Amino acid sequence: MFVRGAGVTLCWLATMAVAIIALGPRPAVAEERTAPRRVDHQRVVLVAFSPALDEATKTALRPWQTSFTSVAKPLPGTRTQAVARARTLAAEHDAAVVVWLSEAPSEPALTIYDVANQRLLTRPLPSLPPYDAPTAAALALALKTTLRHSQVAPERERSQEPPAAQVTELREFEETPAPFAARPVYEASVGVTAALAPTAARPDDGLHAAARVALGIGWWPALMPAGLGVGGSIEFGAGQMIETGGFSGQLSDINADFTVMWRAWHSSSLELIGSAGAGLRRASLSGTIQPDSLALDEHHWLPKLGLGLAARMPLARFASAGIQVGTNALLRTAEYRLPESLQGGRANRLVAETPRFSLQVGAMLLLHL
Repeated sequence: MFVRGAGVTLCWLATMAVAIIALGPRPAVAEERTAPRRVDHQRVVLVAFSPALDEATKTALRPWQTSFTSVAKPLPGTRTQAVARARTLAAEHDAAVVVWLSEAPSEPALTIYDVANQRLLTRPLPSLPPYDAPTAAALALALKTTLRHSQVAPERERSQEPPAAQVTELREFEETPAPFAARPVYEASVGVTAALAPTAARPDDGLHAAARVALGIGWWPALMPAGLGVGGSIEFGAGQMIETGGFSGQLSDINADFTVMWRAWHSSSLELIGSAGAGLRRASLSGTIQPDSLALDEHHWLPKLGLGLAARMPLARFASAGIQVGTNALLRTAEYRLPESLQGGRANRLVAETPRFSLQVGAMLLLHL
């Protein structure tokens, strides 16, 4: 009887112990796991700042006991993508604000993502980077003035006045559908190139170089993915002199092209633009057949494909300059022959043929509209 009573008592005590453990307070470790991370209200994330601007900003904000995280990789091109990436950076670094430079040629700006107030503060910039030390110091002070409207500033220094910046509430920004083509950027360009191609004369006697002029337009629409644009151009220039087989004249051409462009790489002071396109070439041979003094004037429309790469550098807010290299390939060539009516074995003689491939190297000036 005693053994059975002791067993019942032990079972009852074990059951009560399990219940107390299950219903009692959880260990402090469990609380730490579920507690939300504290946002560091003094931390600022600086995105793709140049060394001069980075140092000037840290110097200006040092009296506030601000901590910094510098991120080298720029934010994506579109505003929606930039805001999404800024939010990610703020969460990763427990930061109060994320600051970056918008380097759109038409409207460079300093943008601040204010985490606590869920808004963007945007201040226009006088010019595109890079900035010298005095300009970087001035921009850093302008940034500090704007940050007085955020929790980065000590409470005694926070401003109650409306910020001297464009304020965008992210709730309104997200609830309002973006326009189908928001603020496209247009550009007009003029370029001077040297075109290198096999000579058109037959028999072939080597390579021919000629100066050419290209006039173009470009459009970087918001409706396309970030970094993609479209363009068109007209190119013309000096032709080739043809002196062969009793013919004296010139082979000239005019090219019209449609291209798709993409930003292959960019920084604050340089961007690389790739392009691929298709177009038409109007090739014309005009001259005189000797000794008959007969005029020859013949034209052909030839389809072609092209690839190009350009390196651009900003000159001012609305202008940039660059160098470019490209190649063209004709999908078909044209032959130019003497008339069949000629006597003396000259009938149908081949005097010229359009080169299938050409290489262009040159410089260009762009205006951003």
